[in-house]
Amino acid sequence: MKHIFQITMFSLLAFFISLGSFLKADSSMDNSSSDFVNPNGMSSSNSASILASGIRFDKNLFASNDELYALDNLVSRLGSTTSNDALITALSPLASKPASTQRQVLSSLLPSGASNEVLLTAISLSELENKIIDSNMYSFYNTIKDRGLEIFPRSYNIYLQPIFRNAFKDEEDGISGFNSNSYGLAFGFNKRFSSGMIFGALLGYLRTSLWDEGGLSNTLALDTYSLKLYTLREFKRIFFQAILGYSLHDIRTTRDVTFLDEALSSNRFASQLDATLKLGYKIIGFMPYVSLNYLALIESPYTEKGGLSALSVDANFTQSLSLNLGLTYKYSVKSFTFGVLGEIGYDTLASRVSNSARFINTNIVFNTQTLERPSFGFSTGANVKYSFFKTSSLSLEYVFAMKSSYKAQYVGLKYLFRF
Repeated sequence: MKHIFQITMFSLLAFFISLGSFLKADSSMDNSSSDFVNPNGMSSSNSASILASGIRFDKNLFASNDELYALDNLVSRLGSTTSNDALITALSPLASKPASTQRQVLSSLLPSGASNEVLLTAISLSELENKIIDSNMYSFYNTIKDRGLEIFPRSYNIYLQPIFRNAFKDEEDGISGFNSNSYGLAFGFNKRFSSGMIFGALLGYLRTSLWDEGGLSNTLALDTYSLKLYTLREFKRIFFQAILGYSLHDIRTTRDVTFLDEALSSNRFASQLDATLKLGYKIIGFMPYVSLNYLALIESPYTEKGGLSALSVDANFTQSLSLNLGLTYKYSVKSFTFGVLGEIGYDTLASRVSNSARFINTNIVFNTQTLERPSFGFSTGANVKYSFFKTSSLSLEYVFAMKSSYKAQYVGLKYLFRF
């Protein structure tokens, strides 16, 4: 049987986001002393009797309290509401199944932690684009300072970059992890004014596919369209940068409830606003810096289609405010420039995200919560650039980021042209 699927977005702050995978239903019940839960929410230490709805499960099977609370609430609601006969009838054969099967089936009925995972992915994509902007602006500054270009200065810069990103999350609290791949393209343009200020824009597109590592067929597909506006100024050794971005996420999910032979699907949109302020100081190739990153994600409400256990989930609003400390280093040898970076970050708004969901064919309503999002994260990376014809360069970049059990890495190959 299949476990509930956790869907993934909170990225790279520098990268990220950020993490949960499972929704937890609010419950005021004390679960420390009881072994079994019946449909009326009553506890019992005896397992011999078959309960009125035919649903019974062993609490000791559940490694995660978040999962247990959600199932407690579900079973209690099923037994206390007379209008849920159809769903109860479909689930009644569980009484004759092994306890492990009961756990899998009941878990598959619950909504996944989609909101939190979408947020995580949104942040990581946003940070990825900001890293691209950083790289191109640094490259641009180094270029306009080259002595060989003083006779024929160039103040415009355009670049094109194919992107590949892989992200994965390890199993956490008994909930299986996920893996995802993203492919995309970024196109950017910037101009240097006589005052030394640079203004630019970046357009990006990424397609993300995500699947559960527990061997389930639940999936998420995410198309992200992004626009970034940025500015940069260097005052002697002091470096200042500001980025403002907007992204639209088109999210499609599938979720299987095998016991009921149901394949559920949903579609929704999420809007993202992000902003970054960065201040650094350059010292002989090194640049220590501090940055502040803000991200807001608004997910539209959505309703699943495809069966009796389909859910209707409310809109969701999530924020991230991250303070980051980092260090970059660049070294040039003839036509080659080598660079490394490292960054640590703390998300001051990392917390559980509350939301509500209900079965569309019943009146069962869940007040839900995600697992705790971790606050600390770090990222590291390296890049190499080859300059040629005094107007062009080709760069290869790699960045790895980690936030608790969530890890992400991306590779970008970039062509840049100056005129």
